[in-house]
Amino acid sequence: MDNNNYYFLQIVTQVKELGDKWNNTEIPTTANLVTGDIINFRNESFNDDLIVDFQAKEFIVKKRVFLCDSNFENVGGIFHLYIEPVFN
Repeated sequence: MDNNNYYFLQIVTQVKELGDKWNNTEIPTTANLVTGDIINFRNESFNDDLIVDFQAKEFIVKKRVFLCDSNFENVGGIFHLYIEPVFN
C-alpha cells in the first residue's frame, strides 16, 4: 500500500499562460496538506522556474478538493490544491 497523497496544483492567477503551464503539476507526498497551509517547494526540481514565474517562494493553499478515483484506492488520496503566491 502506498501512503502518499497525490496533489495536483491549480495555481490561482490572472495570467492564463502561467495557469496553463503549472496547473496539474503533480506533488506526491505523505503530508496532509489543508487549506491555509503555506508550501515552499524548495526540494522540487521545478522550484527555480516557479519562483521566476510567480516572483514568490511560498504559496498558500486556498482550497483543497478530494478527487474520487477508483484507480488510486490504495493510496492516501488524490486532491486538487488551489494555491496562490505569498508575497512577503
